[in-house]
Amino acid sequence: MHMLLIEGTIKVGMKDDFLKAWERQILPTLKAQKGFVDEVLVFNDESETEGVGLSFWQTKADADRYYNDIFPMQTDRVGDMLADIPKVRTFSVEHAGLFNIAARRAA
Repeated sequence: MHMLLIEGTIKVGMKDDFLKAWERQILPTLKAQKGFVDEVLVFNDESETEGVGLSFWQTKADADRYYNDIFPMQTDRVGDMLADIPKVRTFSVEHAGLFNIAARRAA
């Protein structure tokens, strides 16, 4: 399993609009992608503008495909609500108790 960690900052006063767009546009698009497992979206308790999305994928290839082909369009959809360009980091999931599955290493 693979994870994309997406860090971004929402413009002040835009959190509610962003959450609506995330629920109506971004999440449905994620769910339609090959290899998508789940998404967790969190915001900093001390700053409502700082958010992190954790998207989980069956394989690195699935995550890469999303990041290269779909993520730029997703970012464009909410670009007017973002204070900066989101930063994306990739991780291999070594254990995922949340999903009740064990991560598999690539052969």
